[in-house]
Amino acid sequence: MRYLISGANGRMGRALYTKRANHTVVAGVSRNKFDANFPVYTSFEDVTEDFDLIIDFTVSENAKKVIDFASKVNKPLVIGTTALSDEDEASLKELAKKVPVLYSHNTAIGVNIFLSILEYASKKLYQDFDIEIIEKHDKNKLDAPSGTSKMVVHSIEDGADKKFNVINGRLGKGARNDDDLAIHSIRGGNLASEHYVSFIGEDETIEINHVAWTYDIYASGAIKAGNILITMPPALYEMKDMIPNL
Repeated sequence: MRYLISGANGRMGRALYTKRANHTVVAGVSRNKFDANFPVYTSFEDVTEDFDLIIDFTVSENAKKVIDFASKVNKPLVIGTTALSDEDEASLKELAKKVPVLYSHNTAIGVNIFLSILEYASKKLYQDFDIEIIEKHDKNKLDAPSGTSKMVVHSIEDGADKKFNVINGRLGKGARNDDDLAIHSIRGGNLASEHYVSFIGEDETIEINHVAWTYDIYASGAIKAGNILITMPPALYEMKDMIPNL
């Protein structure tokens, strides 16, 4: 597989090159030029190479450029950028009518197995257990709660087949409501990504956790998923759609 990296000089961009395995990085797009073993451009308009896939891990402000470029060149897109606007998500849905698109807040294989476990646990436990989420990331992460914690909420709600009252932290007085599901965000140091989910009953607690030591896991997952995505028909996919074929 030949792929183009959007955000080639970022933390994820560098990981997407080092974890390429037997695949080929044909070009990268970055805000600034830098020395690399592939051509680097500061604008999508300058890209001339042919490729099979675009992988984007940048910032939400860049999303429109990536989506427009994927539409122009008619190429599949893996986008792991978080905090997209409603407008950008709508554009992704339109793009997915033309090419296969994988949109995921977390492309790590282990995280997506973690989400499957949470869905099963929620199905069995939600009526008798209170559920709380703690997520930890490095001090430079721009959004809170994390995109992955939102995926955790969706898995819990899918398992329970109901919507919870999602709370971002707690403040003030008052007892916990049965339908509350709180996300507590911690930021500091160089933490990669940690998610802790507690199912708290009257006399027992179940903890289901995922801890990432490096960002390489997201790059490896994105590349493996992208290799599957390029064989699939146009549609908007999630990582859980890729897992059975990995």
